[in-house]
Amino acid sequence: SNQGTAFFDEIGDIEMTTQIKLLRVLETKMISPVGGNDQRSSDFRLVAATNRNLEAMVAEEKFREDLFYRLNVFRIEIPPLRERPEDIPLLAEHFMRNLDPTGEVQLSPTALKELNSRPWNGNVRELRNVIEHAVIVTRSGEISAKSFPPPTTRTSDDSGSTHQLNIAIENWWNEQLQSIPKAASVEGLYEKFLTEAEPTLLSQALRLSKGNRTEAAQILGIHRQTLREKLKNANLSED
Repeated sequence: SNQGTAFFDEIGDIEMTTQIKLLRVLETKMISPVGGNDQRSSDFRLVAATNRNLEAMVAEEKFREDLFYRLNVFRIEIPPLRERPEDIPLLAEHFMRNLDPTGEVQLSPTALKELNSRPWNGNVRELRNVIEHAVIVTRSGEISAKSFPPPTTRTSDDSGSTHQLNIAIENWWNEQLQSIPKAASVEGLYEKFLTEAEPTLLSQALRLSKGNRTEAAQILGIHRQTLREKLKNANLSED
């Protein structure tokens, strides 16, 4: 509405045709009511949220560049819930009060400890669902750790480290895109990534093997001669 705020959740998932329509509204400040043909002026604040990498989507031509710059006026990046455990009690209390305004349901110390120990792969939405489940089960009184549904799991045991690796790669990718002039083409990023990441991988393998190149090659799954050549190309000492 006019002079109001419109919130677009998961804006990275909207189709290209919808992106075009949204861009037109932002540029002209004109909207057409549903089922009508007349246009009306509308001045509103737009807040958009996404868990996707819009810069990468722009580079892959899956998100309009002009719309991205229209949206990217004031940007707030919120870390995953697992990286801000201090927010868990506050969010849990907020969800509980929304579900139980009477305040009869409370979190026990063991329940809070359980919440702080979970990986929260589903982020804030998962926490909200867990609290809702607990409130329904408990009805009144104190929520215990047994009131929560089992934590969600990922298919791999190294999901935490994989997540951190994905974040590091995504940050590197964003830095590269920002350093490339707008008119320039994006080329050679794969080789550049390998050139920058490989020395660290080689060094860590040597550290783990305590300098034993044969063992380091086995850790990496490559031949010892291949390791020797890679160390030479990376200007890493074999001594």
